[in-house]
Order: sequence, then C-alpha cells, then structure tokens
Amino acid sequence: MIKKSIVRNHVGRDVPLERALKVIKQAGFDGAQLHIGVDSGDVRLGMTDKEIRGVGKQARDAGLKAHSLMPSLGQMFNPDPAARVEVIDNFKRGLEICKLMNIKVLLVHPGAVNEDCPYDLAYQWVTDAFKKLKPTAEKTGCCLAIENVWNKFLLSPLEARHFVDQFKSDAVGFYFDVGNIIPYGFAEQWIRILGKRIAEVHFKDFRRNVGTGAGFVPLLAGDVNWPEVMKELRAIRYNGYVCSEVGGYQHNPDYQSLKDISTAMDAILKM
Repeated sequence: MIKKSIVRNHVGRDVPLERALKVIKQAGFDGAQLHIGVDSGDVRLGMTDKEIRGVGKQARDAGLKAHSLMPSLGQMFNPDPAARVEVIDNFKRGLEICKLMNIKVLLVHPGAVNEDCPYDLAYQWVTDAFKKLKPTAEKTGCCLAIENVWNKFLLSPLEARHFVDQFKSDAVGFYFDVGNIIPYGFAEQWIRILGKRIAEVHFKDFRRNVGTGAGFVPLLAGDVNWPEVMKELRAIRYNGYVCSEVGGYQHNPDYQSLKDISTAMDAILKM
C-alpha cells in the first residue's frame, strides 16, 4: 500500500519538531521526511545515539513514520579530494543514523555540474563515493537514493538506470521526483524504465510553459500526468511512501497548505 508523507520542512524549520509532527499528523499524513545536517536539522551528525533515537521516538509518538532523511551533508561534486573524503564520512554517519532510527532511505543530492565540476568528472566522483558508501549502506540496511534535481546530471532515465545498476546492490537506488522531471521528461516513462530501482518518490507538480522555478504549482495544477504516474507506480508494485515537497502558502492560517496537499494527494492516490 502506498503511504502519504510530506517533508517536515514544509511546516518551517523554525517550528519545533514536536509541533511540526503534530500538525502533519493532524492533516492526515502517514509519515514525514526529516532533515539531517552536519550541524543543523532535525538530526545532526554530532548527536548522541540516545538523542537520535529520541528523534525517532518523537515521530512515533506523533503517530508518524520517519521514513527517510533529506541531507545537508556536503557535495560529492567537488574538485577538492579532501572535501570529497569528508562528505563520504558524513554520509557514512548518516547511514548509521538511519539504522538507529529504523529509516530505510537516505537521499543523495550530489551537487551540480558546472564549469568547475564537468559532467565526466562529476560522474566519476559520485560513482567513487557510492562505491565507498555501499558496504555501510548494505550493513545498515539503508538505501542510498540519488535524486533527480535540477543539477544537469543524469538527464535520461536510461542513464539513471545504468548509474544504479552498476553497483549491483539493493542498497543503491533512485529517489524519483515527479515534478522535477517535467521540464525535460515524462514522469510516467521514468517510473516504467526505472522500475524497482525507485526507492522513494517526491510528489510535486510543474507547468512546462513556465520553465523556471516559478513553474512549480500546487498538486493537480500542473502538467504531471497523474493518472499515468499512478498507473506506472502500481505496475512496478511500488508500496513505499510518496512524499510531498510542495511549497507552502504566503498566508497560511492553521497550516491550510498542509490540509490542501493532503486532500490533493488523496485524490491522486485514488486515480
């Protein structure tokens, strides 16, 4: 059964976690994606094991599952070898934290291809990082899932499929963002091609004719072909979390945006 979630940061990073989890649950969600950072976030690398388990308990006490972590752990696309080693160490600790919290998916945002990080070197750097992290991921039972973000990297579902397959491990997967793909692809095609490699899914919507970040719109208001997205998710027997990463409202009394996202997701999941 596909379960409904939202990024915890939608409520606002300045809102205490206990309060954020409470309003997320009240809006009808099953889970929440928490934020992990080096020295900020719901979970921080310097926390003790006891403190980390306490964060997981907060989610359970709110009636939610903390199912994945969104990281701010540094960039794998970095010309500096020492910086890349530090990032790998950060992600190793992130995987250990996932095990402490019984979390099965750790997102990876590796960085962006640019003049200082050319595509071929970026591919090599992230591949080397994943090879070094794979044993820890397998040991902890957590999937490292690289996400399609607007970073000029893995621009084809065939390339994304190859990237995951080269590691020959269930501990490496793909975090598929439905809305992010719309400017240069079709979400339903990516789902079909990636199949079981999809570790988890972000729900967003986007209008192609805008073409910039201003094109992100509320769920059901954009060009995502939601009936086909749901058809393909069911075809690959996806039964994990679909996690909304939709922006909030400028004026948001009583967290109205949470309620609207929740009901929109209910409608999509029925398609």
